[in-house]
Amino acid sequence: MYRKLLITCLAMLLMLSSCTLNKQELYNSMNKIDAHVHIRTGNPAIMEYANSQGFKLLTINTRSDSQEYIDEQKQSAISMKDLYPEDINWLATFSMEDFEDPGWAEGVVQKLQEDLDQGAMGFKIWKDIGMTFRDSLGNFVFLDDPLFEPILEFMAGSGFTLLTHIGEPKNCWLPIESMTVNGDKSYFTDHPQYHMYLHPDYPTHERLMESRDQVLARYPKLQMVGAHLGSLECRIVQKREEVGKFGNQ
Repeated sequence: MYRKLLITCLAMLLMLSSCTLNKQELYNSMNKIDAHVHIRTGNPAIMEYANSQGFKLLTINTRSDSQEYIDEQKQSAISMKDLYPEDINWLATFSMEDFEDPGWAEGVVQKLQEDLDQGAMGFKIWKDIGMTFRDSLGNFVFLDDPLFEPILEFMAGSGFTLLTHIGEPKNCWLPIESMTVNGDKSYFTDHPQYHMYLHPDYPTHERLMESRDQVLARYPKLQMVGAHLGSLECRIVQKREEVGKFGNQ
């Protein structure tokens, strides 16, 4: 009862504030955070604009195929952090180069610790793990592979958050004309290498979600956030459709 009353009061306050403030005033008064950007430049113009609009940013280093590319992103992030220490933070990632070499995982842990020491506020793992990389036998490498155990143990013990982009929306496994979101149609038309409908020998959506769930079960202290609705936006659509069947919703 009290919870419903509180929600009603909050809704009324929001309505009143929207009546007393014009849209620009309301926008200016809001604290705004964009928690998913990729800054790959040393030019401060983007930060100057974000600052002028009252935004704080989280820039995310991503992709695992090139240490050189990761280092470039890291340098951009550190440069922006030096210039705007209160307005931006960044997430670190790691390279899969030479991942079958002895000591690879230990080297990754060392680099990630260096990233934390240099100001990283967490970690990012992208979809290329599970959808791109294969071992020397031709098998896809998933996040629940024992290969990643030292890395995930380090992340869990660090107390910092891991942002994951595991897999893709289920539209990825459909033909373009059957996709339910125009953005997906555009993206997978332009990036056929990630359009799983064209690659039936690649992993299924279910296997990719399973790899994530296995990691969550093994590392209960790991703080994981699923980017892009955890690639499970289909469940939200299904729930909306179920609720929408009732006339009072």
